[in-house]
Amino acid sequence: MPRSPVSFVLPLVALLLSAPAPALAGSSDVQERLQTIERAWEGTRNYCGTFLLAIYGKKNAGMSTGTTCWDRSGWIRTETDSPFGPVIEIRGDKEVWYHDPARPVVIHLKASADMDIETRQVGKGLGEVVDMLLQARDVQSMPDTELGGRDAWAFTFERGSQGVVVFVDAEHKLPVALELRNAQDKPALSYGLVEFRHNPDLPPESFTIESPEGYLVVDLTFDPNQEAPADAAKRSGAGSP
Repeated sequence: MPRSPVSFVLPLVALLLSAPAPALAGSSDVQERLQTIERAWEGTRNYCGTFLLAIYGKKNAGMSTGTTCWDRSGWIRTETDSPFGPVIEIRGDKEVWYHDPARPVVIHLKASADMDIETRQVGKGLGEVVDMLLQARDVQSMPDTELGGRDAWAFTFERGSQGVVVFVDAEHKLPVALELRNAQDKPALSYGLVEFRHNPDLPPESFTIESPEGYLVVDLTFDPNQEAPADAAKRSGAGSP
């Protein structure tokens, strides 16, 4: 039976707190693994998984769970668990879908293809973690371990005042867990993926929301060549007293 994301991340924190000192692996061994990770990411079209995000405060931690799918074509779908059902957020480079089950509305915002905007709505997904590993100085290998019932490689390095620990799935050679630790060596953020699927077949409807019956759909397109309704009314004098 797959482990829940909560039972996955809590052992991650315990593992980090009790982990031995980084293994003194040869730099060539570390570089070989990093190159393998880079090649694996270059061959990644998309991925999906169940996530848990934990952000730690001084006295407690806030956690969120859900599922996510990222596609290299420029889409990410996130469903965050809530008491009313999943809150769905889908982002493309110039498009957003959003649905909160607590409210009977689906929001769809889109910019026209010729609208000159640059966004970071999608990002590189796990590629952001791959970049962190490849760009970090003095990456050290930790002992191989098991995470979420799967064999994993472990690496540690410093990023500014933070310590970073990254766990890489040994089969897919991609990062599946990350922990940031503050200057006091206490966890600041943990992120983990379980039920990880690499390069699954994703149907096109994966990145749209089918509105439930009776729900209001707010559908807006931003087009720089189209006159805004308020401006049109002003020009025609319809809005004049």
